[in-house]
Amino acid sequence: MSQPLSTLGKQRLNALFAATAAAFGVSASDPRLGQHFNPTSEQAVQFFQNLKRNVLADSLYAATVPLQQSLQPKAIQLANPFFSSLPMIPVSDTTGQKVILGLTGRVASRTNTSSGERVPKRLNQQDNQDWAVKQTNFDVALSYADIDAWAKFQNFEALYMQIVREAIVNDMLVTGWYGTSAAAGTNIGTNPNLQDLNIGWLEKIRTFNSTSQHVGSGVSIGATGTYKNLSEAIHDIKQVVSAAFRNRGDLVALVGDNLLVNAMDKFYETHGNTPSEKVLINGVVTNDFGGLPTFSPPFFPNSTIVITPLSNLAVYYQDSSIRRTQQDWPAKDEVREFNSMNLAYVVQEEFATAMVEGITLV
Repeated sequence: MSQPLSTLGKQRLNALFAATAAAFGVSASDPRLGQHFNPTSEQAVQFFQNLKRNVLADSLYAATVPLQQSLQPKAIQLANPFFSSLPMIPVSDTTGQKVILGLTGRVASRTNTSSGERVPKRLNQQDNQDWAVKQTNFDVALSYADIDAWAKFQNFEALYMQIVREAIVNDMLVTGWYGTSAAAGTNIGTNPNLQDLNIGWLEKIRTFNSTSQHVGSGVSIGATGTYKNLSEAIHDIKQVVSAAFRNRGDLVALVGDNLLVNAMDKFYETHGNTPSEKVLINGVVTNDFGGLPTFSPPFFPNSTIVITPLSNLAVYYQDSSIRRTQQDWPAKDEVREFNSMNLAYVVQEEFATAMVEGITLV
């Protein structure tokens, strides 16, 4: 049965549309007619910066909204700051060279200029022009019933914005870990982890340079395994990272949750209440295994270890590609939001990575 919005729900919806329009520097439209945005390059940069923010944690809301009058869903309170560690890089074209300034080897030298000339070392050897942005849609809807249920909370607009951002960021991370192809039309039924949405970071590592950075299968961890423990595994897998990058100070170990839980269980069995060594990276508490900060990012696949600098895992977005539409849709008793952007997942320097999958615990 159709249920129209309450008076308060309509007020909140109008305020939401006005806040969105103000963010794009325009006047709000009638929700029934809908409003459409194509951000400028500067607004696109701000859009992606905002994806890394937790609106509900901003001082503005913390200072002005009494706790009993605000809504803080558990999913948002526990939002992982991992995504904010990754670079989001604007590009103008749909394909091109990597946008990176990083050393690919040694730069120190000496030249006898009486018989030759000095030749500078390129900071970035752009050998792999393998990125191509793909249109990605993040379309969401909110029912009238939910709007009316949340309308009594003064932070409704912030709550809505944060939930949309969380939905976008979560699926961007899932694609980065699981994506293996970019289908013309995706199928969530056969690809529940968005495998067909785009080619993600792990697939880039798998296929790079005849799998040179991808350790073979059959690895196990345990008393009778390939490695006795997680520290031994991480230390050995690190040796796959090219020597030019192996000793840089920002390498981390990304580890499947099942491997990390198993390692921590064994640690506590052996050491009881002895605290383990922890490191804080961009708000993420990590443990130290094999001499590297070690943690399990959101949605990271089980039985997998990847060693890389976090800055090595980038998302490129075409700065002219962002489209956003909001519209009240009475025919379905809901408010719809359509978000579209062209994205590419880029491993900035593949030789600074090492990866092993299919690890078994024995």
